[in-house]
Amino acid sequence: MLERETPAAESPTAIFEALLRGEQVDPAHALEVMRESGFVDASPARLAILHEEGRPPSFMRTMRLLDDVRKALPKANAFVHEDKVVASVAQPDSEARASVEAFFRKAGTPALVMGVSHPISSFEEVRRAYRQCEAALELGSGTIRRYEEVISTDLIRQLPASLAPEEYCPKVAYDIVDYDRANGTEYAWTILRWLRHFKDPRRVAEELHIHVNTVRYRLERAS
Repeated sequence: MLERETPAAESPTAIFEALLRGEQVDPAHALEVMRESGFVDASPARLAILHEEGRPPSFMRTMRLLDDVRKALPKANAFVHEDKVVASVAQPDSEARASVEAFFRKAGTPALVMGVSHPISSFEEVRRAYRQCEAALELGSGTIRRYEEVISTDLIRQLPASLAPEEYCPKVAYDIVDYDRANGTEYAWTILRWLRHFKDPRRVAEELHIHVNTVRYRLERAS
């Protein structure tokens, strides 16, 4: 994905949009631009999408929201993409959560919602994080919708058929699959059934025809 250069990718927004389109970018140049802008740094960040739900897109409202986000979250890098505000918040989770919740209390916009991704640590993960934000907005409830809160639902079944499930998975999912392949274990398959049965180990045991303690052991090992 990152072997060829994408022309004119001279700003965080341009690189961001190129990544979302699946285009290939020069990794060294892209990382330099993103770091200079504060979009990524050495610490993990959360990607977030903010928009007014159930209201027609408005350029002026979106730009006002962008200004509000920049004032309330000065440590975040924020810009507009497709009539939505996208922000990268590079703070420890507890600080980021407190900042975001304080912003929502002050915003006073009933229709304002926010989708939050898993932590990301490099610009290569931006595309996946953006898809996670979209899934959180579509499947979650409340004002601030975190991807962690919807991943335990039968997420894959609810996603549009045109989208690749891999784009929604956190990196740890791939790590577990790789471990299974190398060691002949079935942790990933067990976790999948566990999530689809709403974290009920007894139903997983019934489906896989194994003892419930075996399910619990696999989940403990995978964690």
